[in-house]
Formats: sequence, structure tokens, C-alpha cells
Amino acid sequence: MTISYRHVIALAIPVMLANISVPLVGIVDTAVMGRYGSPDYINAVAIAAILFSSIFWAFGFLRMGTGGLVAQAFGKDDQEQISLTITRSLLLAIVIGLLIIAGGLLWFKAGMYFMAADAGLSALVFAYYQIRLFAAPITLSLYVVFGALIGLQKMRNLLLLQLLLNLSNIALNILLYQITNWHVRGVASATVASECLTLCVGLWMIRAPIQTVLRRWQALQSRFKNPEAFQRLWQISRDLFIRTTCLTIAFYWMTALSSRQGAYVLAANTILIHLLHLMAHWLDGFAHAAESLVGHAYGRRDKAGFMRAVKLSIHAALGLAAILTLVYVVYGDELIRLISRDPDVHSHADLYLWWIIAAPLIGVWSFMLDGIFTGITHTRAMRNGTLIALLCFLLSTYVLVPLLGNHGIWLSYCVLMIARAGTLAVSFRRIKF
Repeated sequence: MTISYRHVIALAIPVMLANISVPLVGIVDTAVMGRYGSPDYINAVAIAAILFSSIFWAFGFLRMGTGGLVAQAFGKDDQEQISLTITRSLLLAIVIGLLIIAGGLLWFKAGMYFMAADAGLSALVFAYYQIRLFAAPITLSLYVVFGALIGLQKMRNLLLLQLLLNLSNIALNILLYQITNWHVRGVASATVASECLTLCVGLWMIRAPIQTVLRRWQALQSRFKNPEAFQRLWQISRDLFIRTTCLTIAFYWMTALSSRQGAYVLAANTILIHLLHLMAHWLDGFAHAAESLVGHAYGRRDKAGFMRAVKLSIHAALGLAAILTLVYVVYGDELIRLISRDPDVHSHADLYLWWIIAAPLIGVWSFMLDGIFTGITHTRAMRNGTLIALLCFLLSTYVLVPLLGNHGIWLSYCVLMIARAGTLAVSFRRIKF
């Protein structure tokens, strides 16, 4: 397979189109809560969302690990290995989801410990939290489905699935706002219902690998139970768990520090983080394309194809990053006003918008290197690099936030992204075939 810009873009565009709907869910959540006239509703959804990110993102290895392993098996044309990888990951997702439900109250208390939230705000957060909690096995199983589709280069199916998830979430969110007075419970209920629907469709999309294991269980039983395969899955899962937990801690700490700056700064940062996620989901299109292409080449031990996939993916992502920066320069202020009607929130968000303007060109390197290392499942380098980056971030907040206030939070975020990219760039030179 000869890799070209056209091939990279063809894989990236469906992911970008799918991903653009992801931050729209958060934007609609915030916009709906903003209609209730108090920043507490916006802040409750923001805090609850970061709590669930703290839980679910930590298990992002279910998507990343599945995607990398499936891509390499796809490169080797090993259909049985593809089937076994997907089945193992789905089983692991269900088990972890049930454990999350069992420890739900403990997660909530731990997550709220550092938040500057009064009793009323905490009650709103818990109302959202307890509804979302019981969908944990569904949420994590969706991670596996998404990873499988990326590894198999079925980006159009991924597009359809992601659009179904997010557009149904948005539609249900608006519907429940209009016909009920559930506030944050309506937002949570819409999310759970859309995830249930999407998982059913997603499992149908990957039914062939699952049916292969069920149909040939006697023949595949020994390979499924292979201790080396489970050890490999455990090592990847452990490294990616630590990596994702570090990033989750960073975003959690950003939200906690924002809450200490006052209600309007927290609301403004919530909006700006939505714009940050919008940028990240667009750039993830090329990161996922790189993950799929480099994983396929790595599985075939095709070094020339691997390097070409890396080069073309990064070039395309840099072009997109420049475009996103220009979009935020021209339309950033209008996007802020689209999300919130509160003039005080507007004025606070405008003060810090230029950090979001700079974010695409700063962050593109870490996104792309993450995709490359995920595709080849060199997860130890990802783990170690993110640990170093988190340490740099925490030290930065300790020094910069007392000096610069909210500017210190955003400058520390830039330190995090630069440190992630720098550590992975060093590890990239050590990749062997």
C-alpha cells in the first residue's frame, strides 16, 4: 500500500467530521444550562464532566490499546488475532465498568475534595453524577468499538457512529430541556440514552469479529486464554492508564484552580476549554489517521511506509493547526457569545482567548506523536513522557498561578503540551523494527 496525502486526508476527514460533533455536545450542554440564569448550572455540568473525565479517560487505553493492536494485526492480515483482541477488550471494558459502579460514591467524594463548591453546587453535581455512573460499562465498551474501527481503517463507520452518539445526545438534550425541568439530570439522561443506542449500532458494525470467536470458540480458546497475550494487553493497558490518568489530573487541576478564581472565571474557562476541545478533536483526525497507518506499516515491518505515514500525517496536521489558529483569531469572540449570553462571562473569557488562539500550533506536536506511538503500541514511552509532563505542569501551576492568576493556569497548560511533545520526540529516535 503506497501512502499519499490523499490517503491520509481520506482517513482523517471522517474522523474530523465525527469529532466536530463531540465538543458540540459540551457546547450545547453549557448553552442549555446557561438558559437557567445562574452560573451554578454551567459550573455543575463542568465539574461533573471533569469528574467523569477523571474516571473514564483514565480507561482510554480500551480505545487506544485496541486500536493499536488491531491495526498491527490488520497489517499482518491476521483475522483471528483481530477477533481475539476485540473480544478480550470488550470483556475487560465490562469488568472495569462494573467496578466503577461499585466504587461510585468513593469516586465522587474524592473528585469533589479539591473543588471549591458550596452545598447547592455539590447537590447539582451529584444529581448529574449518579445518573451517568450506571452507564459505565456502556461507555467503556464504546471505547473498544471506536478503537476497533480505527484499527481496521473503517473511518466512515466511525463517522456514522460518532455522529449518531453526539447528534442523538444533542437532540435529546434539547428535547428534555423543552419538555421537562430536570436541569442537570436532563443533560445526564440524554448522554446515557445516546450511549445505549450507539453501542447497539456499534456492536452490529463489528459483529463479524465477535461472531468469529463465538463460532470458533473451541478452536480459538487456547489463543484467547494465551497468558502472553493477556500480559501484553495488561502492559499496554497499565501504561496507557497511567498516561491518561496524568492528563486527567492536569485537566482536573485546571478546573479546580479555576473554581478558586471565582464563579465567572470558572464559567469563562469552561467555555474556553470547550474551544480547546474543538481544536483537539479536529487535530485528532490526523492523529487517528497516523495511528491506523503507522500501526499497519509497523505490523508489516515496513519501515519506509512507516516513515512516510509519519511525515505526511504531520505535514497535513500542521496545515490544519494553522487554519484553526486563524479561525480563532477571526471568530473566537463570536464563538464565546454563541455559547453564553452572560456579559460578565464574555468579558472574562475575552481576557484569556489568546491562549486558545495559540493552542493549535503548540498542541499539534503532542497530538500527532501520541497517535504515532499508539499505533505502534510503544506505550512505555507515552507513560514516562506524560509523567514528566505532568510534573512540569504541576510545578508551573505552583509558581505561575500565584503570580499571574488565570493566565498562570493557561501558561501551565502550554508547558504541559510542550513537555509531552518533547519527551516523545526524544523517544521517537529509538523506535526499532
